[in-house]
Amino acid sequence: GRTMKAVEDCFEQLERSAASVGLRINFDLLASRYDNRICRSQTVAVNGKAIENVKAFKYLGAMFTQQRDMAREIKERMAAGIRCDFALRSILRSKSLSRKHKVRSTKQ
Repeated sequence: GRTMKAVEDCFEQLERSAASVGLRINFDLLASRYDNRICRSQTVAVNGKAIENVKAFKYLGAMFTQQRDMAREIKERMAAGIRCDFALRSILRSKSLSRKHKVRSTKQ
């Protein structure tokens, strides 16, 4: 939302929708990122519940930052690729596996 009132309304609607299907929101695990135009404090109180204002967070594997830049996201994905390469290097260099099996394992 563009205002704190809009954010509060959104959380109220989320709580009602979750309760209607038997779910409960765990506000202890909830963190969000607000623009400086909306909120300047570290913690925001919405309906009496504190929500931490963070500079960056990861959601479904994607990194969301305050500056909305992709450099950090790209850096993290490259690091993950390098870790996978390092983990598979010994398998791919192994003489006991045929090339066919190595190719099949990397395509999956």
